[in-house]
This record gives sequence, C-alpha cells and structure tokens, in this order.
Amino acid sequence: PAKDEVEEWSSVFGEVEEVFRLPLATKASSKTSLAAEKGGSKEDQAKEVEEEDEPTQQGYVLFKKHSGAKACVDANIGAWSESERALSWQRGGHQADRRHAYPENVVSCIIGKQGVDINELRQACGLRRIVLRGETCGDTTYSKRLHVSGEGDDDALAKLRPGLEKRLAQIHTEIRAHVAKLGGGGQDPPGFSSAMAQEAGLLPALPPWSFILHVDQLKMPRRPRPGDAVETDREVFVQRAPAKDEVEEWSSVFGEVEEVFRLPLATKASSKTSLAAEKGGSKEDQAKEVEEEDEPTQQGYVLFKKHSGAKACVDANIGAWSESERALSWQRGGHQADRRHAYPENVVSCIIGKQGVDINELRQACGLRRIVLRGETCGDTTYSKRLHVSGEGDDDALAKLRPGLEKRLAQIHTEIRAHVAKLGGGGQDPPGFSSAMAQEAGLLPALPPWSFILHVDQLKMPRRPRPGDAVETDREVFVQRAPAKDEVE
Repeated sequence: PAKDEVEEWSSVFGEVEEVFRLPLATKASSKTSLAAEKGGSKEDQAKEVEEEDEPTQQGYVLFKKHSGAKACVDANIGAWSESERALSWQRGGHQADRRHAYPENVVSCIIGKQGVDINELRQACGLRRIVLRGETCGDTTYSKRLHVSGEGDDDALAKLRPGLEKRLAQIHTEIRAHVAKLGGGGQDPPGFSSAMAQEAGLLPALPPWSFILHVDQLKMPRRPRPGDAVETDREVFVQRAPAKDEVEEWSSVFGEVEEVFRLPLATKASSKTSLAAEKGGSKEDQAKEVEEEDEPTQQGYVLFKKHSGAKACVDANIGAWSESERALSWQRGGHQADRRHAYPENVVSCIIGKQGVDINELRQACGLRRIVLRGETCGDTTYSKRLHVSGEGDDDALAKLRPGLEKRLAQIHTEIRAHVAKLGGGGQDPPGFSSAMAQEAGLLPALPPWSFILHVDQLKMPRRPRPGDAVETDREVFVQRAPAKDEVE
C-alpha cells in the first residue's frame, strides 16, 4: 500500500505498523554500464536506466498484531512473510525459543555448515560473491528483510533464482518431514521449540566422552534468595517437569505456561557408550544396553507467561527460581540488559573469568579435554538454550567437574550477597539491579589510565533530524541534570 492507503488497510485488516516497499532498483545490471558507456551526465545516465525499469510494487506489511496479518492472508491479499519466519530463529531473548512456524533454522540451512551450501551455489551460478543479509545477518543498508546480495554478470544472475528456489524446495521438504514427525501433519505446526525437537528425537546424539550439565542441576547453598524476585523472572526449575497432558492443569493452578523444557534424557555420553560399542552387536542392541543403565530424568524448566505464575509455583515449593534465567538476563541486548536483574553481577562472566582464566583453571583442575559455557546468547544451543556447561572428558574428570563448579558458584553467590548488602538489600531482598545502581554503590571498576568514555548524547548534533512525533518505542531522554534518588518520585 502507498502512504495514503495505509489508513484504509488498518481499518480493513488491523493496525499497520510498517510498510517496506522493495527498492526500485534491486539489480545493478549491464544497463547501468551501457548507459555509462554512452556518456552524458550522471543524471542522464540514471534517467535512462530508470525509464527502462518498471518500478516494483512488491513489499512487506508488518501489522501490530497477528490477527491483522492473518486477515490479510485470509483475504488472499498477501502471503505470510518467509523472511520473518526465517529470521525468527536469529533473534535473541526468549523470542528465540518461543514460537516458530518452522522447526528448522532456514538461514542456517541456506548457508550450510561452515558456509558449504551457499558457496556451492555461488560456484554453480558463476557468481563472484554472494552473501545472505537481513536483520541480525550483517549489513542491512538496503533491507532488514532476508535477502541475498552479491556480484556477478547477467548469466550468473539468471542462474541464481532457480538455484535458490531449488535449495529452498529441499529445505521446505525437510521441514514438512519434521513437522509431520512433531505431530503437525505437515500442515499446521503449532509453534516449535528445541524441547519439542528433543521429544521427537531430532536432536543429535552426544559424541563419545562428552557431557552436558545445567547450572540448575548444581547444589547452590550460598545462593541469594530474595524475598521478592524481580518482575522479569518468569522461569522455574523443577524436579519433575509436567508432561504434555499436565500443562493445562499447571496453567489453571499457577498461571499460563508458555513453555516446558525437559532436560535431555542423556546428558552424558560416558564410557558406557564406548564399552557397549566394544562388545559389538547391532547399534540398536548397544543403544538398548546403555538406555537400560540410565535413569531418565524428569527435571526441567517451566517458563510462565507472567512473573505471577512463576512466583505462585515457587511459593508452593514446586520449583525454584531458574538460575539459568537470572544468569542469562545480563547477556541480552536492548534496554533489557540494564532494566531489572535479581543479581547485581553477571554470573556468566564470573564463571568464565577474565579472558577465560577461571573456566580454564577449572578444566585443568578436573582434567577435562574441553569445557565451554553454553546457553541462549552463549554460542551453540543445539541441546539446550538454558545455561549449561558442555565438553569432553573421561569419567574421573567428570566426577571432579560437579563439585568444582559448585565450589565456584558458591564463591560467586557469596560475592553477590556482599554486593546486595552494599546496595541496601541486606543480603536478602534486592529490589532488582542495574549498572546505574552498581555505579552509585561504587561497584564499577575504575577506568584504566589513558582510557575514556564519551556518550553519544554528550556530542553536539546540529543536523540531527527532529521528528514531530517520536515513535512509540522512544522511552528515554537525555537531560543536563539527572534527578537524584529523592527526586525520582
């Protein structure tokens, strides 16, 4: 829709948030070069190319609500945005594991492992360069929607579209198979998470001698227990995660459940796997032998829609506040990163240590071959988006890991208790922390010699655009005199 049509679209389907028309020139073809060869001014060259190009009316319409987009699709005016669905897996925060139309990361599928698939496509088409771009995928100068960009002659570009369409058809075929396996019948997937993929057996088996240990599986005797958690705490860790047919009951008792993630049944591929393989026999017999020795865990995480639901669950002694959620809250971007935290410390950074010193010392002390910290916004999340350690080592090394981690976590929690007390929480009831509060209490480190910090709003900006009405996401102002504590009210 054009500018003067947006209001009509909003009244017919639902409020429109944004319209993005595809750029009129999405290809700098040989016509541009030919026009340049003919000579003349740049304006004449541009005019000649523009006259030969039919301006496209294609574009994206982002609605405020799902219902508006659905009404538009139901009226056969538009189709669901493949770009939005593909990029949904790229976004951080709870969004990354909340609801997806596809159980597959389309962006990763197009690129392939270590860029193999997209590089093969480049070579097959004879392109000089090709990259995948879009929101959270590098440069978004031309568009935030998912697109390919690159360089090549007209023959190469002619091969690109059918090549991409072929690859997308393969990906969609794989997605249909996964949807069917997850119980969606290949048609109406209800939204996917790694928990559902795990349940359907789509997660890869752990390599030999490797392990996964979630932070909430550790003993935490020194953990700060604030009387009232902050309103961003919505997740609990439970010893027995509800089954599918119990979720509705949990929702009615505590509050609406958004997601249940059961810890993977096999969080350690120990020597048992290797020993079973040494005995010989079929893979099925080997798997059965290991499975019979393993007790399936019922532990897991329950993420509620609202803080009140999680609080009701904790108050009933059914679960404990998720240490994973609290630790990872410092990893998230935007205002969230500085908004509300149950702890005034970044637990992830404390475990890793400066330049990885602390976690490397732990690896050496335990005799592990490899150890990494994983979770949402912390690298690979194939097995779990909750905070966990993953790595490789023999049984003796793994036996030392748990007490080693518990000791380090106890040290971190002791430091946090001291910070809470310094911030006025008495070591018991912190009201939620931000770096501003830490700074006020003198907890931020001093700047090294010859270093500096200069905020963008301290600069003069005479050419800054001044929109009549700011957008609804603008919530922050820069002032010459910030209010003191007693002036905030």
